[in-house]
Amino acid sequence: MIQRLVVVDELSDEFWNRAYKKVSKELIPKILFPSDTEYCEALEKYLAEHASHYIENLRRNTWVSLFESKLLPEIKNKCRSKRNDLAANIRNTMFSNFGEQKLERVDSSASSKKIAEWKKSAKTREAY
Repeated sequence: MIQRLVVVDELSDEFWNRAYKKVSKELIPKILFPSDTEYCEALEKYLAEHASHYIENLRRNTWVSLFESKLLPEIKNKCRSKRNDLAANIRNTMFSNFGEQKLERVDSSASSKKIAEWKKSAKTREAY
């Protein structure tokens, strides 16, 4: 049991941060909202390439538990951040191309009522 706990902690935080970043970089362009299984498969693929011994040294139940409790929330956070970055880039590009005269800006934190009004506005309809 102690040996398995040592295996769980043997990879550095830096390693895991690189793994989360790489997995999110690969997943998000292909799948905007990956399932837990897709997250797991992507991380297992990364580990097979960069730390092949890691999963082999854990029992399957230990791996599943570790993934669900610790790794999955971290990967989801990184992917959420990546999606937010993509959305911000799209918004900036859209508004810079059309300009304020043709397309009014709407704050992403605006109420759903404000966003609905923006979508129905004449300027927005004209831009599309």
